[in-house]
Formats: sequence, structure tokens, C-alpha cells
Amino acid sequence: MPPQFYQIVTLVLVIAVPMVTAAFAYTKANTKLDSKTSDHETRINQLGDEVKGVKNELHGMRDIVIEAAGHMSAFDEGMSLLAQWLGLQTTLEQLDAQLSNTTTPAINDFTAAVVNSASAMSSAIGGLASYLRGSLLGDLSPLSPQARYAEAKKQFNDNLTLAQGGNIDAISSFGSYRDQFLSASRAVNASSGQYNTDFFGSFNAGAALTGGAVRPYTAADANVNTSAIVAAIAATASGQQVTNTILVDYLNELAQGNTSQNSSKIVELLGMLNDRVRINGGALTSNSGALA
Repeated sequence: MPPQFYQIVTLVLVIAVPMVTAAFAYTKANTKLDSKTSDHETRINQLGDEVKGVKNELHGMRDIVIEAAGHMSAFDEGMSLLAQWLGLQTTLEQLDAQLSNTTTPAINDFTAAVVNSASAMSSAIGGLASYLRGSLLGDLSPLSPQARYAEAKKQFNDNLTLAQGGNIDAISSFGSYRDQFLSASRAVNASSGQYNTDFFGSFNAGAALTGGAVRPYTAADANVNTSAIVAAIAATASGQQVTNTILVDYLNELAQGNTSQNSSKIVELLGMLNDRVRINGGALTSNSGALA
């Protein structure tokens, strides 16, 4: 073959083969690039989806943060209100303490003034009532002796009822009511049996209020007086002139069942006999030491 043929073949081999090789390599590289590009596009798409998901999550978190911020704002507002309330509570307690320190003495003073005023009013009313009751029995009263006696007896019995119920004022006033009653009784009954009944009846009523400090006057005391009189007369009969008439009258009264509590005659005779015995240096007394 001619040398040109070999030159052409050599030229082809030298130029064509590298070109084919390069073309093949290009094709292979391009195929690989396309594959890589496709993979990258797929990955990019995946990343895009992931980015979208992250964005959605971020939006959700943003909403949560916004809501939480709202709650925090409400919480902060609530805490602020609580702090204000606690401050007001403290202020209120301080004011209450100040008010208590200020008003308690004033209230106590006012209460004491009211109590004192009520006590003074009660005392004044009691004094007025006592005066009015007493005026019915005094010298200026227009009531008759019989009406005064009835009024005095009523007042005595009313006071006695209170005293028997434990009323201290009534117990303290017992003596004055009894004196008024006996004065009115004497004005009407003189020294009759009714006066004696009023005297010893009121005496025994008062004795019952003393819890045993004073012994009631009984019929036994009259019997003791009789024995004392007889003994005194017997002791002095030899040297003294005794009025037999008085003794006989006295013994007759006793025989009829009368005593100094219901017989003005016996009271009178006892007085006469006692005068006679006293003249002779003696005295007629009961066991209680009081003249019958």
C-alpha cells in the first residue's frame, strides 16, 4: 500500500481515536452528570420540602410563642394585680390597726359614759319612785290614817317580796319600809293586838332574811317571859309590894291563850310589871335579851 494510506490511517488513528474516546468520555460524563443532576434535583426537591416543613414548624412555633406571649402577658398582669391586692391588704391591715388603736379607747369611753348615764338615770328614777311612795305616807299626805296604813302595808309587802327573791336593794331598804309600816300601824291600831301582830310579823319576816343571824320571836319567848316574871315576883315579894291586880290580870290573859304577839293587854301588863321589878333592881328579859 502506498505510504499515503498509512499516513492517513495513522492520522485517523491519531485524531479519530482520541476524538471518539473523548466523545465517549463526554457522553459518559454527561450521562453521569445528568444522573447526578437528577439526584441533586431530587435532593433539592427533598430539601425544599424539608425547608417547607421547617417553615411550617417555625410558623407553628411562632403562633405558639405569640399565644404564650399572650398568656405571659396575662400572667404578668395577674401577678401585678396580685401584688397590688397584697399591697392593699397590707394597707388595709395597717389602717385597721390604726383604727382599732384610735377607736377602741373612744368606744370604751363611750360605753362607760352610756353605762354611767344609764346607772345615773336608774338611780335618779329609783330615788324619784322612793320619794313618791314616801310622800303618800308623810305628814303632807292627804290620805287618812287608815289609807296610809293600807298603803304602808302594801309597800312593805311589795319590798318584802323582792327581798325574799334576793334583791339587794330591797334587803337594804327593808328597815325603812318596816318603820313606815309600823308607824302607820301604830297611828291606827295604837298598842292593840293588831299592832303587835304587825310588829312581830314584820320582825320575823326580816329575821328570815338574815340567814339565822337573828332568831324569830315566837310564842315560846312569851312563856319564858312569864316564868321570868313569876321568878322575879317570888324573889322580891318579901320586901316589895307587888300589885296583885296586875299579876292576876296578866295570868288571866295567859290562861286565855293570849301572848304579847296578839294581845295589847299583855304588852301593857308586862310593861307595868317590868316597871315594878326594875324599881326593885331587877329586869324582865327573854332569852334573846329583848324585853317581851
